[in-house]
Amino acid sequence: NEILFENTTLKASVKVLKVGEEDNPLKGAEFAIYAKADEKFETPLQTKTTDASGEVKFENLEYGDYVVRETKAPEGYNLEGVDGPLSKEVLVRENGKVYEVKYSNTKIRGDIKVVKFGENNDRLKDAEFTIYSKEDKNFENPLETKATNEIGEVVFEDYEYGNYVVR
Repeated sequence: NEILFENTTLKASVKVLKVGEEDNPLKGAEFAIYAKADEKFETPLQTKTTDASGEVKFENLEYGDYVVRETKAPEGYNLEGVDGPLSKEVLVRENGKVYEVKYSNTKIRGDIKVVKFGENNDRLKDAEFTIYSKEDKNFENPLETKATNEIGEVVFEDYEYGNYVVR
């Protein structure tokens, strides 16, 4: 009597969801999955970029320990996550299971500083400036208006990554 044993390889998937600050899906984030033993993240097993639904799926992963790492943030977003580290560990233990990992990023923000000079290169106080979105071609929707201070400077604070016009 012969007994036949057949071993099938356990395989699973990892689905990554990429969202912004308001939990909105983000397109254009790049993720890689590594074997956990690759501690320096030198040899990605797979690399993928999120689609419009903010998702990527790493498929046909065999039983083992993996690390999912965000390698590139979408344009206008910081790479470091608001919900923790760039790398998240996934332990594949169940055949056919889809393991889910969620990443969240913050938008890049910055200040826009304007300095007003007069004819003699001296700084001018009380010069008024208005900031507009670059898309506002007719300058009909001002975002903010400010006047220069005693040293001829005005700062528009905490603006999201993008293009603006100051007039």
